Amino acid sequence: MIVIDAGDYVLDGTVTASDDEAISVNGNGPFSGSITNMNIAAEGKLLVNLLSGKVAVTNVELQLSYDSIQTNAENFEINGDPVDWESFNTDLNENFDSIWNTVNEPIVSAFTEAINDALGVRLSKLPS
Repeated sequence: MIVIDAGDYVLDGTVTASDDEAISVNGNGPFSGSITNMNIAAEGKLLVNLLSGKVAVTNVELQLSYDSIQTNAENFEINGDPVDWESFNTDLNENFDSIWNTVNEPIVSAFTEAINDALGVRLSKLPS
């Protein structure tokens, strides 16, 4: 289990949604959260070009699962309405797979790019 107890938080800001709608988020007070039985699995192919000596990672798949996420941030409001954390946690846990499938591709793309960038830097430091 991962437990986060961040003490007090202070937040006052605006988030612009994809449809350019401005959403105000603000609050202050204690923040805590926990994740039980989280599992992260990554799989991909490592390509090695023996002629050029270049290495790349492709076909990366990233899987994330858990049993339960619980969060609570007292006094947190979105557009002036308090967040119902019990409902939020229930919705998140029930809909995580569809949410993850929506955000998975850009995360995997950034992850793959970061690995390939790191491999390129390391290879350039190797003696010829």
